Amino acid sequence: MNLKSLLVATTIGVYSLANAQQIIYFNEDWEVTTKDKMEYYRETTKQGNLTLVKDFYKNGTPQMQGLASDSTPNAEVWDGQVTWYYPNGKVQTTSNFKNGTQMGISKGFDENGRVLEDMVYDKDINFRGTRYAYKDDYGTYNSITEYEKSEPTKEVVYDEDKDKIRYETVYTNGYEATETKYYDERGKYIGTKYSKDYVTSGVVVEYYYQPMKVKSISKYGKDESIVEEKLFYKNGKVAKEKKLNKKDGVEKTYDVNGVKIAELAYALDKDSNSLSPADGVSYDFSEDLDTPIRIATYAKGMLVSEKTYNEETKRLSSEVTYKDGENDKLSYYDDNGNLRSTLQYKDGMPYNGNIITNNSETVFSDGKVQTMKITDQDGKIFLEKKYNLAKNIYEAKIYNMDQKMIMSYTSDPESDLLNGVITQYENGKAVRKATIKDDYLIDGKLSLKTDDQRVEREVSKKMQYYRVYNDKNVLIEETKKLKQEEDDFSELMYVAETSLFENFVPL
Repeated sequence: MNLKSLLVATTIGVYSLANAQQIIYFNEDWEVTTKDKMEYYRETTKQGNLTLVKDFYKNGTPQMQGLASDSTPNAEVWDGQVTWYYPNGKVQTTSNFKNGTQMGISKGFDENGRVLEDMVYDKDINFRGTRYAYKDDYGTYNSITEYEKSEPTKEVVYDEDKDKIRYETVYTNGYEATETKYYDERGKYIGTKYSKDYVTSGVVVEYYYQPMKVKSISKYGKDESIVEEKLFYKNGKVAKEKKLNKKDGVEKTYDVNGVKIAELAYALDKDSNSLSPADGVSYDFSEDLDTPIRIATYAKGMLVSEKTYNEETKRLSSEVTYKDGENDKLSYYDDNGNLRSTLQYKDGMPYNGNIITNNSETVFSDGKVQTMKITDQDGKIFLEKKYNLAKNIYEAKIYNMDQKMIMSYTSDPESDLLNGVITQYENGKAVRKATIKDDYLIDGKLSLKTDDQRVEREVSKKMQYYRVYNDKNVLIEETKKLKQEEDDFSELMYVAETSLFENFVPL
């Protein structure tokens, strides 16, 4: 080999070495790792002053490709167009960079190839352009949002046909919606909502979705109150319409066939200078207007009766009657609509009968609670409380998930504050006892647990202690204080009855 041939071969070898392909492996967090632990890998090849970077999913499908002046992993300085790909091989995003700064056209796509965004970035990384959202991704509607200087200026929401939009919103000062124009499913204009300093006026429309149809049309007055309103069933029939004037108004309710089933008159309340229900019947519906959830009857400006319905069973669940504006009788019904229990009131207060909620039942007799029971979602007893007539005290028991008693306490039926003795149990044996007066611990020791810590209060003859333990039962805070006549009860010793079974899990 002559000297010329040797120089040529050497030059080619140096060039090939400089342009040799390198491979780097990454884990799922894009940290450099070994081949056996990799989820992604990178191939880099020098191209003049830049480096061509190609990233791949573990199976060899392209994940990203672009040129960089610095290809250091997680600190790349891109220059030119960079493209990212979905695992199915379709383009996810294409963006342009200059010296590591995003500039120029940027486009994003979903896995079906539909455009998600079409933007242009300037040298200050502000963008203008359009973003798209599709209802099969979000389950509600399609939308197109336009941006200027990185802030939205207009949003159009539609169902299937872009030419038959449902509403379009104009934004100013960032994300403040100042004007929204509404249309029906045929594309016919309904009205416009105006917002200034977050005060609403004009017309507001709500829609059903899938398919998108008008659900309600509300017209606002100058004081931001609704002066006209229409609610529509999914079949397009009017469910409810209301119109209010300065001195009176009327509300009418219809069934799904358009037959009027109720009417309510409004009258001016001189004390509040506002319109209030006067005479008639009013319906409140579930979210989809497929069942009434409340029916209220008024007479001479006062509530006479109120019925509530179970949204799932669509049956009557409770009924309250009123006398002179105060509760008179409350009736509960089971899931089949059969009467379950009643509660009679006296002077507006529970007197005889039961109050029932989803997980509790309270029994009254002659205005006094006789028993109270609280259960968990599975029906297991969490708290039971009974009135001891002979001792004139309440006696309560609290149970854990295994239905073992972990606490008992007494309380004074004549006081809204906790006055009594609390005893805590472990494995069926009493381990702590505390005396409470007017919601404050005055003697003994009480231990209560939250989700992540345990609080222990203790009062002896001379001292008061407040200790906090972490979830590993390690003491992390302790406060000591002398028990003095002028300051017997530190605020740290406060123990309300509800804290025993609502805010804490007793230990």
